[in-house]
Amino acid sequence: IRTMQFFADDACTDPLEAVPNVTGEAFASEASDMTGAEHIFALRSPRGWESTEACEPGECFVGFAWGEDAGREVRCVLLQQGDDGFHAPGIKLQRASGDTWSDVVTWSPVEGGRAKLAAACPARPTVERAEVSP
Repeated sequence: IRTMQFFADDACTDPLEAVPNVTGEAFASEASDMTGAEHIFALRSPRGWESTEACEPGECFVGFAWGEDAGREVRCVLLQQGDDGFHAPGIKLQRASGDTWSDVVTWSPVEGGRAKLAAACPARPTVERAEVSP
């Protein structure tokens, strides 16, 4: 994963500040040399995070634990992955409560490159004298 950004809304317009060692801690499963979870939240960093080996489903993870204001809810994720063969084809968003992890949403399939992943579809817009098709 090259970059990852979290948002508080399904439209990805309200960013949640995830700055390692400032607003919380980045964490991940074992990373290859010169990569690490802290790099994926530095949006201008070319390093990102890369696993040491190919991951079976559910083996590898990256995340962010917010410090004082732990009540944040992630509703959308923007991420940049590698292309063909160097990306996760499915991604699960989880939330921790103490030592217990619960699933929020699973996205599959996820293509390589840039992806915008919302927990739910954004609400239909309301525009005077307009009709929105389903």
